[in-house]
Amino acid sequence: INAEYGIESMFVVAQGEQASFYSDTLILPSLSIGNVGQLAIDLLISTAEIPRIGFLNEPNVLPLVGNDAVSEKPDGTIAVNLEVYRLSSSKVTFLQQRAPVIKGRNTAFASSITTWIKEAQFAQVILLLSTNAAIRVDSQLKGSQMRFISTSDTLTSLAESVGLTPLEDESYAEVVKKGTVTMNIIEQCKSLGIKLLVVVFFVSEGNNISDGISTANVVNKMTNLCYSSG
Repeated sequence: INAEYGIESMFVVAQGEQASFYSDTLILPSLSIGNVGQLAIDLLISTAEIPRIGFLNEPNVLPLVGNDAVSEKPDGTIAVNLEVYRLSSSKVTFLQQRAPVIKGRNTAFASSITTWIKEAQFAQVILLLSTNAAIRVDSQLKGSQMRFISTSDTLTSLAESVGLTPLEDESYAEVVKKGTVTMNIIEQCKSLGIKLLVVVFFVSEGNNISDGISTANVVNKMTNLCYSSG
């Protein structure tokens, strides 16, 4: 179960679809408070009508089967725990995670996902992370509630171009907690030389629809998936 999975065994292609992720931008959520990253991804794939091209066979995520999570009128299309959507014209791929990682397997999950990312030759990765607003320091109480963490100068410039500011050093340990999926993905990306941008949003648990919209707007500005970011 803890073995690393390569692209050929992990990615399950949907019917008749061929997939090449070479030089794509991969966007995925980190499951956290308010499920903001997941909300943002569902909003983007539904608004831009991005097709689902397959799934990931990853043993460290709890199994899940449900009705179509994206359509306004679900027609019985099955949704599962790890779904892959791709807009070929924009070279943007989404990995939507609909179930949590099994307890104690955060490191194994991060390792297999980053191995797949490396083997699939994605150009860069954007990880959407919401974090508890209660941990903010005084200087973070006013102004934008979004920050970023970057492993490359190119992605730092991209984040700054859409108005994001770097996460303050004093907040890093609280936002990127030891042993979490986020921490493990960051460390694995650094080790494998994968360009990673983490978009951080301070939120409170509750109705997080507006937070999902705000996050989707930022991603849209970075990728130009939709005509309007408003």
